Amino acid sequence: FIFNRYDDFQEVSMEVRKDVGGMVEQLLFRELSLIGYENPFSYTAQLMSDNLSGIALYSVDEYILLKANKEYLNITYRRHKKRDIIGKRADEFFVEWEASSAKQEWERAIRTRETSYLWEKPTFNYLTGEMEYYDSSITPITVHGTVKFLVASINDVTEKVKYKNEVEKKSRQLQKQKELLAAVIENQKDGIFIIDKSGRILITNKAGKERFFMSEMTHIKDIIEGGEIYDENGEVISYEELPANRVIR
Repeated sequence: FIFNRYDDFQEVSMEVRKDVGGMVEQLLFRELSLIGYENPFSYTAQLMSDNLSGIALYSVDEYILLKANKEYLNITYRRHKKRDIIGKRADEFFVEWEASSAKQEWERAIRTRETSYLWEKPTFNYLTGEMEYYDSSITPITVHGTVKFLVASINDVTEKVKYKNEVEKKSRQLQKQKELLAAVIENQKDGIFIIDKSGRILITNKAGKERFFMSEMTHIKDIIEGGEIYDENGEVISYEELPANRVIR
């Protein structure tokens, strides 16, 4: 591939002609046909111009970076200038490229000819010293039956992942508190039951079930129907005057 000053590229073949002494005399470049390239390239160009996601175009041969929009460069190559990486191989600027999961996904996309995805991939940012997360995909472009190019897409989902992790952390904390409260209630010697504002029984501890025979009871009305309840003076307590109902009112 050769590039002009606007970073537009052209695939070419190169012929080296030497003189009788073996010295290079001429370099002949032949422009290869772009038939079949226009449609996927125009679509890729539109994605790049939108700049909503990081988009880049690579060659399959040696994974050469051919084009990239600003967002892709900001996310992926923030330590490099654009002129330093366009036309370079991925292994020249990707950290530990050969052993990376990205390379494995790229090879899978080429082999299967299907888009390959990586979701919420953790990446350590050496500039900030913090972990970041990205959704990425690699889509093969086939020309005349051969995979010739790869369209890479990447989105920064760090804030979304951090928010999700925080929600999950709080959920685990609430679950632990719930389990602790349940253990405390269950081991109380007094009968305890928890009801909602409609009088529906939500939780009953062991002592409550044994004392009030509440294994089949689902509402505080069932307590009255199952027998009489007396106050400290020996007076029968009506359903309306049950302590639970007074609290609800």
